[in-house]
Amino acid sequence: MKSLLEGLVAPQLSAAIRAHRAHLNMTQEAFAEAVGTPQANISRWESGLVFPSMENLARLAVAMDRDADFVLEMLKEDVQGLIDAVKSEQ
Repeated sequence: MKSLLEGLVAPQLSAAIRAHRAHLNMTQEAFAEAVGTPQANISRWESGLVFPSMENLARLAVAMDRDADFVLEMLKEDVQGLIDAVKSEQ
């Protein structure tokens, strides 16, 4: 059985990270410094290959000047997509 997590892990969150970094006119390297993480993590999160840890979600929110509601809304959309995929398999 194909995993529902194959492909993008959190497409809404990935897009939000990428869009907000672009809005700030920052390179991945500069954004990584603001977040306090290696540039490779920013690349993985933006590509949707890896999901940020809870600590890194908090660091991202601070770097993007966003609150928990913003982060949770992105996660809500991603989780709902997985729920819909599970339901369609049944």
